[in-house]
Amino acid sequence: MPKSYFNDCFNTIIKPHFYFITIEEVAREYVYRSIANKWAASRQKLWYEFKDPLKTKDKIMNNVPVGITRDQWTSFVNYRYKEKTHNMCKRNAENQKKQTVPHIGGSKSNSRRKAEMMAETGSKPGRALLYLATHTKKYGS
Repeated sequence: MPKSYFNDCFNTIIKPHFYFITIEEVAREYVYRSIANKWAASRQKLWYEFKDPLKTKDKIMNNVPVGITRDQWTSFVNYRYKEKTHNMCKRNAENQKKQTVPHIGGSKSNSRRKAEMMAETGSKPGRALLYLATHTKKYGS
């Protein structure tokens, strides 16, 4: 989403309807990342809803979902059928299975946690501090 379009939507639609306790810059970043996460999730849901291993690529392209233009759907299906995309999906699935270190961060997003840490200390925490905050228990282990 272009930043200019997002800024316009944030100022005219989101900002008048919500009260943000934090500073506007943090709220703006949180909303932007939230939209990105929701878009990624809806893209996955859309693909798994319309993907059919028994249909050809052309048949899937012709089955355009409601609310999506044909050219956007065609480019999305082409992207999903690329060899590079298949390899990346397989690699990501294998890497996800290898993860053994659980986090204790709860449902709070890392961007919110980083903003809170920045408000407490006055400086932007790095990846290492964020990792320690989400992987260290209260009693220190």
